[in-house]
Amino acid sequence: AMADLGNNLLTLTVEDTRGDPANAKDLAVKAITTGSKVVIGPTELPAAQHIAKLSGSTRPPVLALADNFSGGPGVYAVRLSEADSAAAGAAAIAAKGAKKFVLLVAAGSDAGAVEKRVANGLSIYGAALAVTLPYSPADGGAKAVADMGSL
Repeated sequence: AMADLGNNLLTLTVEDTRGDPANAKDLAVKAITTGSKVVIGPTELPAAQHIAKLSGSTRPPVLALADNFSGGPGVYAVRLSEADSAAAGAAAIAAKGAKKFVLLVAAGSDAGAVEKRVANGLSIYGAALAVTLPYSPADGGAKAVADMGSL
């Protein structure tokens, strides 16, 4: 979004935690104590829990992305769903020029919401879903794979 807006007033720093909660905690503390205006992350639950226990009135807001995290003072739980993840991934590919997509989605009550979210993400780049194939987790998606082969 920052690149799209051409905004040079913001700086985004991305850190690789390597999936290590201790490293995630250290990187989050570093971001908090070195002048960041907002921290997005960590994704690791132990790191988010540690950050929530830190005190300080000058701590920037923290948007923790960890699953099963309830938040804390100034540390907000932001849950991203598989629909968000699928939409972001598809949109990133659409931004590089792809226009038609096939969506494999688990059959069930959330399938429609996932399809809408992905379709909306694609529409920003003039792309669209060509077909949506619901699959049954019970058969490991075998029918969806067979259906896709017939396209």
